[in-house]
Amino acid sequence: MTAATDCVEDLERSIRSPADPSKRLHYSTLTDKLSFLEETAKLVFSTQCQHRLLQCKSLHFCNIQWFFNDIPYDSWSLGHNSDTKYKLEHSNQTLNFLSTDIDAGGKYTCVVSNGVRNINRSINMRIQERPWINKPIPYQSSNAVCKDQMAVLGGNASFFCQFKYRYDLLLQHNWKKLNQTNGIYENVDFYEIHGTEFSYGSRKEDGNVTQTQTCQRKPFKILSTWLNITNVTEEALGIYQVMCKISQYITKVNLTLSLATTEEHVVKVTHTTIVAVVVVTTMIILLSLVVLSWKRYGTDVKLWYHDHRAALETEGIISREKIVTIASPSKDI
Repeated sequence: MTAATDCVEDLERSIRSPADPSKRLHYSTLTDKLSFLEETAKLVFSTQCQHRLLQCKSLHFCNIQWFFNDIPYDSWSLGHNSDTKYKLEHSNQTLNFLSTDIDAGGKYTCVVSNGVRNINRSINMRIQERPWINKPIPYQSSNAVCKDQMAVLGGNASFFCQFKYRYDLLLQHNWKKLNQTNGIYENVDFYEIHGTEFSYGSRKEDGNVTQTQTCQRKPFKILSTWLNITNVTEEALGIYQVMCKISQYITKVNLTLSLATTEEHVVKVTHTTIVAVVVVTTMIILLSLVVLSWKRYGTDVKLWYHDHRAALETEGIISREKIVTIASPSKDI
């Protein structure tokens, strides 16, 4: 790597004396032979978080300036909100990227000068996303996430999955079921099963995921998606697949819905069960009210019944006596 020399203006001041022709010759050589030391590619690629060198090796130069998309080096905003890190080395002949991020993609131009004339070179750098950064990754916030399920016939079932990702450019997701007849996964929107209904949804949220790798300062985002299966039939049992796609990166997870053999795997709640529960509950409440009322008013009812019966018996005796009196002949006749 060559070093920078004094600029031509400085050399010219030092060789103004005509008694020094060797210096005058050196001055002419520097002016005529300003050049790049080697050829470089006009287009280079770098992966996110990768180390990359952009070279501008030159001969007989005194100054090198760098521009990014025609912006001078001192005014660059690279790395302010990203993981891009860079520095200049070897008298500005090397632009050393310790780490590249998406914002580092663009045109870099180095302008080499010897104080009299300039030469320049442009290098276009494209940043490629790393699969482990942008590929959606299955994420388990709990033990119930993305698990196989069991259901009874006529019951309901649901799957719930989560994926962590960084950039949601062209984010897509869907649920499919394996068609046992043709061996093809078909979207549940077009998978018709008599008596069974499919419904699904999703939500996005910022994730609080521990980051262990370097160059991963952007927080993860979380995609939560679920599939609800109403009125499970035999045809609804089988293998399901949830797919999450970001750009060209795809992640698929297969899940199985199988028949439950015990009630501990699934609780079947039907309309009939609900009605029966309501009826039993109502009867228990009414019976409780009757018992409480009897305890409170039972004695009064018994006393009233006893007095009422005694009064009726007394009235009966009086009535019989009147009848006997009327029916008996008078002793005076």
